This record gives sequence, C-alpha cells and structure tokens, in this order.
Amino acid sequence: MNYKLIAFDLDGTLLDDHKCISDRTMEVLTAAADRGVILVPATGRMRGALPKAVAELPFVHYLITINGGIVWDTDKEKIIFSKIFNRDQGLAVWDFIQQYDALKDLYAEGYGWMNPENPDLIEHYAIYPEIIKLIRSTREVCPDVREHILAGDGVEKFNLYFADLDKQAAAKKEIAEKFPYVKATNSVINNIELNHFEAHKGNGLSALCEYLGIPLEETIAFGDGDNDTPMLEAAGLGVAMANGDESVKAKADYITLTNEENGVAELIDRLILKGGTLA
Repeated sequence: MNYKLIAFDLDGTLLDDHKCISDRTMEVLTAAADRGVILVPATGRMRGALPKAVAELPFVHYLITINGGIVWDTDKEKIIFSKIFNRDQGLAVWDFIQQYDALKDLYAEGYGWMNPENPDLIEHYAIYPEIIKLIRSTREVCPDVREHILAGDGVEKFNLYFADLDKQAAAKKEIAEKFPYVKATNSVINNIELNHFEAHKGNGLSALCEYLGIPLEETIAFGDGDNDTPMLEAAGLGVAMANGDESVKAKADYITLTNEENGVAELIDRLILKGGTLA
C-alpha cells in the first residue's frame, strides 16, 4: 500500500515519557516528509497546548486537535472541521459534572479555563508530574467558569482528573448515559475528556482526508488511548502502541513498540522508508 498520510497521537505515542520527540523519531519523520508523506499530529490538546517541539515541526501543515473537535490547515490558518458544544449544551454538562470529586476545567476560544480554587488542587488530582506541568502551563484562571460559558460561543472540551479511579469509571458511565451528545473518553489512566459526540479523532481524520482528497485506505494512524480508537478504526492501518490500553490494542490492526522504544518511528521506517511489510 502506498500510504500518503500518517496521523499520530502525541502523549504516550509519538512523545516519550518526558514529552519529548527522540532524535530517532525526528530522523524518521523528516525522511518520510521528504518522500511526500503528510504527517499529522492528532491530539486531545488544543492547538496552543502543543509541545514546542511538535508545534515547530517544519513539515506539519495540518493538525487534528481537541480529539478531532477542531481540524486545522495551519498554512492557511483555516479551520476545516469543527464540532463543539453550543452554549446550552456546555452549561448543562458543566453543571452536571460539579457533583464529582475531580479537578474540572474546559477548553473554549482556544484556551483552557479553570476556577480560581483549582490551581491549588492540581497536584492532588493530576497525579503525574508531566500532566501537572501540562495543566499548569495551558490553563487560565477566570473568576467563574460558568459565567465564562454564558458569555462565550461554545465549549470545545471538558476535562476531569480523578484521584480515585473507581469514581472515574462511575462518572464516565453516568455522563455517557445522561448526555447523548457527549463522547466520554480518556487519554491517561485517571482522566475523562468530554467532547461533542461528533468530535472524535476518527471524524477528524475523515474530514482531513476529504479536504485533501486522500482515501482513508491510504492512511496510517497511531495511538495508545481510548480517545485514539475511532482514528485507528477509520484509518487504512490502525496501529496501537505496546504501552497502550488493552481495549485499544484489541481493536488495532497492528501493535508496534512502546513510545519509549520509538514505536512510531520503527514502523514508519519499516513500511515507508524501507518498503517492508507488517510480517
């Protein structure tokens, strides 16, 4: 197969455990781009929260962000696909999730927003040092998130982080049952990400391929988390990381090495650069 586009999740997939791109991975991505392959980060993060190493990649011209909620043509500064919550939906979800013992925030207008008391709670709920660093570097404090929703044009995504995984599992089930227009997924073990039900990485990849005139059969997608599954199912070749969730690996076409072992680079090198096979 002549694969023309490769989409890859960031955290736990392209990036190592320190949120960096290894030299080996950078070498392989550069070589693939030189051969004309379109390389697309596909992340739950908003555009402004991309790691600098990713945001400055010279060969990246398209982005799937907010778990597929917003897809960008960055050269034209153009949004080519958008599915977010309207104001009423955003208010209903925000009010409902206040019952949970969790760190709560949301994305809107391209920024992350949290209430004034939340910064003091981050270490308790976020658990992992790299996630704590990410939250602190990408969230703004506003006087009242609910009032911010009322004054805005919609909500891109809600984020919840739990210290108790049993409470997380129960909340994910309850939210999904309560709101038919919500897609509840997770990207790390203790979070829940709430997107518009039409906003997932599979639809984001499909919209981008339609925009570019590339058949989905000619794409590869890499991921490790629950939020990556729709993209892996939509792509011509869906690849899970060996460090990924078991549910993701069960639905993938192939399992590559871990993110710490340059699993993305290993498979791109074998299939694209050396013309090998999966066997």
